[in-house]
Parts: sequence; C-alpha cells; structure tokens
Amino acid sequence: MSSQHLPPEILDLVLDEIDTFSPLDRRKTLFSFARTCWSWYKQAVKPFYKQVYINKSDQIPLFVRTLCNCPQLAELIQDIRVQSRDPFFQWDSIAPLPSQVPASLKALRALTFASEEIVFLDDSDWNFVRSFAPCKSLRALTIEGFGCIRSPTGWMALVTAIWSMPQVTHLYMVGCAGDVFTPGSLPFVCFPEYCRDLVHVQVSFNLPLYIRCMVYRSY
Repeated sequence: MSSQHLPPEILDLVLDEIDTFSPLDRRKTLFSFARTCWSWYKQAVKPFYKQVYINKSDQIPLFVRTLCNCPQLAELIQDIRVQSRDPFFQWDSIAPLPSQVPASLKALRALTFASEEIVFLDDSDWNFVRSFAPCKSLRALTIEGFGCIRSPTGWMALVTAIWSMPQVTHLYMVGCAGDVFTPGSLPFVCFPEYCRDLVHVQVSFNLPLYIRCMVYRSY
C-alpha cells in the first residue's frame, strides 16, 4: 500500500503523536505532513488549526484575513498563543478583530498573550485582547510579561480587559508589572460579580528592585 493512501485511522495516530510536540515543533511537523500529498493535507487541516501559534506581529493580519475568508477554519481553533520573541514585536499597533470573526471562533477555549520581556501598554493597546470577548467558549486566559503605563491607575486598563470576558474560568497573569509600583502600593485585582464563574486565578507581580509578590487564589 502506498504511503499516500494510508487509512485515515493510521494518519490519525500519527497526528495524535504530533500533537504531543512543543508548539513550534508541532507547527513545523504539521507543515511537512500537510505538504506530503493532498490526502494527507485534508487530514492535517483539523489539528493544524487546533492550536495557533503566532510569534511575529506581521503574522497577525494574515491570520485575521484567513479567519475572515475561511470561517470553516476558524471553527477548528481551540487554542491561540501570541508570543513575542524579539524586541520588534509591535504589540501597540495590533488592530482589534473584525466584528464577524469572534462568532466564527466557536471552539476557542484558551487564549495566551506572552512577551519574553516586560512590555508596557496603554489603555487602547488592549483593544486586540478585548476583541476576543464575544468568544463564548473561551475559558482560559493567560497574560504574561505585560505592564501598564501610569500605574497603578493604568493598571485598570489590563484589569478591565479581563472584566470584558466573564466567561473565563481560569485566569493567569504572570510577571505583570507597573512603572510606578512600590511594595506598599500593589494594585488589588478585583473582579465584578458577573465574573462569578471564575474558579482559578493566579497573579504574579514583577516589581522594581526585583521584589516579587505572588498572589494565588483558587475558588
């Protein structure tokens, strides 16, 4: 039997193994898998779009264009991770999702925004994050390596972005910072009553002078 005509069950086993790889290795391997032949491509589409990993800001408009033009692919996405690995990632210029896109992300359950170096954003810079609020199936939100300009008042820009997603049950705010934090002025992260379904919260602050404080709460 030709490898191009393997039973779908065998290809599914191969794809299950690829699914255990790290996000970057998984993406590269799926690309190779999909390019093998047409029948393999059709099998690879679903897991390929199950997890979306973006590490360059210029990839985001292309990704959004795909969601707009191919809503059937958007329906396959369960996990989106946007992570900067270079200082040229333009977090402050990312446009919010077009209004029709969130409705297509019917299976999206986990959303991550991560920066390897602390990035300070102002209120309007969180519009891209807020634009995911209509995704009703979203349950886990991770915000890692971000701070707010003119803290602690600017801290509310980040917190209100989270408030816009009351459907989230698991929240992780890792290595967050403020440009005027002092050990005695940590902002208290509070959530309105409509966030009552929040069952797990983990917050860590990255303070000046390398003073760190961990706030961990599990409901």
